[in-house]
Amino acid sequence: MNKTPLSLIRAFVASVRENGLAATMQYAGTLAYDYYFDLRHGLDTFSWVARDALDATPAQSDTASYQPTPVRPLRCLLQQLSLPPGGVLVDFGCGKGRVLLVASEFDLCEVRGLEYSPALCRVAEQNCRRYFARRMPDAVFQVLQSDVQDYVIRDDETVFFLFNPFGPEILRQVVENIQQSLSNKPRRAWIVYLNPLHREVVKQVSDPSIERDYNFGGYRFAVFVYD
Repeated sequence: MNKTPLSLIRAFVASVRENGLAATMQYAGTLAYDYYFDLRHGLDTFSWVARDALDATPAQSDTASYQPTPVRPLRCLLQQLSLPPGGVLVDFGCGKGRVLLVASEFDLCEVRGLEYSPALCRVAEQNCRRYFARRMPDAVFQVLQSDVQDYVIRDDETVFFLFNPFGPEILRQVVENIQQSLSNKPRRAWIVYLNPLHREVVKQVSDPSIERDYNFGGYRFAVFVYD
C-alpha cells in the first residue's frame, strides 16, 4: 500500500476524527516501527497488496488482501503466551512472511507459512533468507504454496496463526482440519486469531479448553488453547 504524503495527511486527519489523537499516534508509532523493522533487516513486508492484485484463482475469491501483522503487538502476545520451546508454528495465509520472522525469535523449532499466491510465496521466501542471514535464528523456515483447505495438518504443528485471512466457510474447513489432527494426535495446541471477525466459527467447530482475549496497541487477538 503506497501512499503519497498528501494522502497520508488526509488519512491521519480522518483517523484523529474517528479514533482520537492518542489512538492515532499509537497506530502511527506501530507503523513506523514496522517500517523500521523492514529497513533494519533488508525486508519487504511493510507494503500492503490488494486482493485484486494477487494471482488468485476463482476458488480463492474468499481470501483477504495482504496486510502485515504488526511486529510489536505480535511480540507482546508471544511473550505473554510463553509457548513451550520446540514447537512448530503455522501461519495460514502468511503473505510476505512477517509472522514467521517474528515467531522465529521465540524458541520454536520450525515456522511454516501457507500461501496460495505464488508471487507472495516468492517474496516470503526471499524475506526468510535475508532474515536468516542477518539474525541466524534457531528455527527452520518453510514457505509452502498451498490452498489452506487442502493442507494436511502435521502431527508436530502446535501453534496455528490467522490474521483474518479468509471468510467463515474457509475458516470452518481449516479449523475442522486442525480439530481432526488434534483428535488423531492429542497434543497441547494454540489457535491465535488476530482481528477475530469470525471467532464463533472456531468455537462451533472445535472444542477449546481455554479462550482468551488480548489487546496490544489496539490490535485484538483471540487465543484458543487445546489440551
